[in-house]
Amino acid sequence: EEPTPAVDDDIDAVKQLCSMGFSRTQAVMALENHGYDMQRALNSLLGEHDLQHGRQDVDALHAAGAS
Repeated sequence: EEPTPAVDDDIDAVKQLCSMGFSRTQAVMALENHGYDMQRALNSLLGEHDLQHGRQDVDALHAAGAS
């Protein structure tokens, strides 16, 4: 499923986060959760991204029989 893109009347921070590959919903929620601080919002999104990919990497290792 394609992420929802930014719209023309979004604030620049939403547009920037969407241009980095995050969905509009993710961008808006992160900005709201961090007082519209772009850097903190981005860090939180990148942290979530790393956690999701890290978990997938661990699952792949387990599936391959590594311990």
